[in-house]
Amino acid sequence: MNSTQFARHAPTRAGTPQPASLRPSCRARLRRALGIAALAAVATTVFFTLDRRDAGAGCNLIPPMPGIFRSALGGTDRPFAGPGEVMELMVRPAVCDGASPAFVAKTAADYVVTVVFTPPGGAADRNNVVVLAPSCATIAPAMQSCAERPDVGTATCVEANGRGRPTGVELVDREGEPRLRVRFPDTDPLVGGPDDERTLTGPATIAVTTAGAPLPCGLASARCAESAALPGLVACVDEFFTADGSCHTAPANVDQTFAHFTALPPLNDYRAIVAASGDAAARDTALAAEVRFTVDGAGNILIPIDWRGTLVSDPGLPAQRQLRGSNTVRALLTLAGSITLPSRDFVSAYTPGGAVLPPMFEPQSARNEVTLFGSTDVPLTVLRLARRSAAFKECADGTHRGLPCLVSADCAGGTCRAASCVGGTKSGKTCASDADCPSGECGHGLFEFRDQLVAGVGPVIIARHQNVALERSEPDVTQMCVWQ
Repeated sequence: MNSTQFARHAPTRAGTPQPASLRPSCRARLRRALGIAALAAVATTVFFTLDRRDAGAGCNLIPPMPGIFRSALGGTDRPFAGPGEVMELMVRPAVCDGASPAFVAKTAADYVVTVVFTPPGGAADRNNVVVLAPSCATIAPAMQSCAERPDVGTATCVEANGRGRPTGVELVDREGEPRLRVRFPDTDPLVGGPDDERTLTGPATIAVTTAGAPLPCGLASARCAESAALPGLVACVDEFFTADGSCHTAPANVDQTFAHFTALPPLNDYRAIVAASGDAAARDTALAAEVRFTVDGAGNILIPIDWRGTLVSDPGLPAQRQLRGSNTVRALLTLAGSITLPSRDFVSAYTPGGAVLPPMFEPQSARNEVTLFGSTDVPLTVLRLARRSAAFKECADGTHRGLPCLVSADCAGGTCRAASCVGGTKSGKTCASDADCPSGECGHGLFEFRDQLVAGVGPVIIARHQNVALERSEPDVTQMCVWQ
């Protein structure tokens, strides 16, 4: 990323190697397990097993259903994006975006795109600003002023359409509707060490202003819904609101699933994580892997996964791959033990564009671990693990007492009832939403990773170098396969 950075602290640099694609050279049933144990605050063991038997889940949408995620001033065609991924911004002055002049300019050089990364928690200056501009030299004074704000840690300018680089910002037409197509910035140079694929992640705000207008760095501590009067503002995307036919932008109207645009880490190459050969070289490949995920503002887990290295390309074999994953995590919960997913309603899978997929994983009970079982024929997905109940309920008794639930069947013999406030001035009081719990939350969470982001701004990491083992399960039916 050719860029100019303005900061109070010197940045570190890193690169982003691209995952290789491999194909399987055997047809036998393949079962593998990858155990990853990380020191530090999170002790994790992950096991994955693959099977080529046919199964009915995880299909791609046919045809894809393009969606629009409505924000305060405009919207996007996806609720999240990773480094280098392309997204489209649209504004509709005749519908809900009357404060916007729309994308009426003749060239993309007439616009500046500002991305404000606002990780959930930490010091006031944890926020980082990345600006995509036609010329960084032109806006250097504004960038310096942005970096000097008390609520901004660093401010970095990237020349969006620089020579020799992929197009970063361009105007496109979608059936007569002008949109701005933006390549989400790769912020690997701003986090961690060399070649570690660690980027700025978590909640982010995307603002588009006209060239020459002041940079909207104040969005580091302000909602788009309260910022429509900013000079030159054309679009502003942070929170997403329920698609109920209205233009309401109050906190009560925020969508429960995708409440805010979220920056994802680079895709996890599943094939690379679960190395598929019995030789030492392949084991070294597995040792070089780590799992990266992020959390949104509410603490829900988002895991981007590239399955292409495991999909069956042989037309004589079933297209779907059956997956089984179990994960034991000391999740920094108030309640001791591993993560417990009460039902499939707490696990979901989405296309890169945010379209929900058929149930990909079904939680199964297992001692001291959460086990997910399902299948996929999808090349790229984002898995979402919900931290709390969407209905703001909790188990009153039973094995899962105090844990989130939707129905009593989630409570392992207990009863599902209205949740209680956790923290804040009304802790312990019955609640129906977070609005009932000033300075707190309505209901306990299943896990807490919002304070586990790398340096407070990057992804959550399951480190590989502490203890990694490749195993074969059920050796009587397993044949090791070599990937070429």
